[in-house]
Amino acid sequence: MNLPEGGLLWWWRARTLIRIRNGTLHAAGETLQPHVMRAVAEVVQTAGITRGRIILHRDGRVRFSRHVPAVWHQRLRNVLLNP
Repeated sequence: MNLPEGGLLWWWRARTLIRIRNGTLHAAGETLQPHVMRAVAEVVQTAGITRGRIILHRDGRVRFSRHVPAVWHQRLRNVLLNP
């Protein structure tokens, strides 16, 4: 499911927010394990994603901004939810 770029409305329900700026990850909220962040960074680099947001909700859902191509959503979910 995609988020509008102004996805801050979803932040209050989020466990972790990962922002992608110029291909670099910036995480806020609950800390992710280093190997998970490395794996997300690898997918982002492989996919050529330069901007966007990934939100991990407390209930286990993962949401993506429109800048993250749908073809990469499942791979990112696998990395984030199966550390």
